[in-house]
Amino acid sequence: MNIEKTVKSIDRYRRMCLNLQASENMILPEALSLLSSDLSGRYWHEDESGTNSYGGIDSFRDILREGERCATRLFGAEFAEIRPIGGHIAAAAVLRAITRPGDTIMHIPSRSGGYPGYDQRYLPDLLSLKSIEIPFTDETQDIDMSELEVKVKNARPSVIILGQSAFVKPYDLKSVSGICSENGIRLVYDGSHVMGLIAGKAFQPDTLDYSDVLVGSTHKTMPGPQGGIILTNDAITMEKIRGQLTWTLQDNFHLARVASLALTLQKMISFAEAYARRVVRNSYELGKTLYELSMGIRFSPWFSHSHQIIVDDKWLSEKGLNRVEFSRTLERNNIIVDRDGRIGTSEISRMGYEDMQTVADLMVSAISGKNIREDVISVAEKIYGGT
Repeated sequence: MNIEKTVKSIDRYRRMCLNLQASENMILPEALSLLSSDLSGRYWHEDESGTNSYGGIDSFRDILREGERCATRLFGAEFAEIRPIGGHIAAAAVLRAITRPGDTIMHIPSRSGGYPGYDQRYLPDLLSLKSIEIPFTDETQDIDMSELEVKVKNARPSVIILGQSAFVKPYDLKSVSGICSENGIRLVYDGSHVMGLIAGKAFQPDTLDYSDVLVGSTHKTMPGPQGGIILTNDAITMEKIRGQLTWTLQDNFHLARVASLALTLQKMISFAEAYARRVVRNSYELGKTLYELSMGIRFSPWFSHSHQIIVDDKWLSEKGLNRVEFSRTLERNNIIVDRDGRIGTSEISRMGYEDMQTVADLMVSAISGKNIREDVISVAEKIYGGT
């Protein structure tokens, strides 16, 4: 196999596709170039005295500090940690820092779109925690506050984690925070899917007003390299979190990735709000238009307040499809969606595209059995031209 040739063919193919995957984005070209810099093969580690263990790389400290500074400005936080190599690692660092073995945590059920990593057999088992579900109304995507109060009294969790993989609506954070305060519970917000929208103040702008920690990914609604980020206003909490990274959950944090992320954060300061508003507007318009074209999209009439819309499984069944077959049918026409029933607008919004009528028409035509591949390629050329 010629690996270089295969990678180049993937590059060409993806520029001929309409990418609507909710967990992906188009990285900023300036940030992408840094991933192949000399930093990609270097190490850097600063001990408690501030001494770097490796020679020839002391100037990296300035890059790291600039990234942290831009992150705190972008998210309105006091402290930022940008070294986690993934959102999952970032979440593990936070949980390990603020819990003890045997503690109970609460999370949004994965059957309602919650992150499966918080299910008992994953991070909780790894960290010797007990995980129970937050009472959640799937039809409205709301937390049942009355039931939550009762469950908190009975289970006495030390941490409540909010956030979802299928994430279309913000929470009543003030009410959840009140329950946490009354019961001595730490509130963690996993914004992995919506970090770019939080940064742009278009989704849950009160996150750090009520949460102890905001944790997430840097490559879904953020147009950065794959990785994780942690933000908080509590110095002691951040000190504990940082103590869980080096030599505990990770060692080398990939310097080129951090430099790429730092540049992304720096650039986002100037465009995050306009970008985030476009994402949310496109999601609503796409959901509404698809629904009007008789495609089954959940949560009518509001459809979405985020970067993704959710396909109705009942509608898929009526069409003789499941989520995987739906995805494959679209992909045969160069329209890419995931196999979990989500349709995302982050990437096309980042590229400035706003014609959701055309996107909806193409999707409906593809699902109806028409071959519209050349039409999709024509739209993709408009979106990705020059990238």
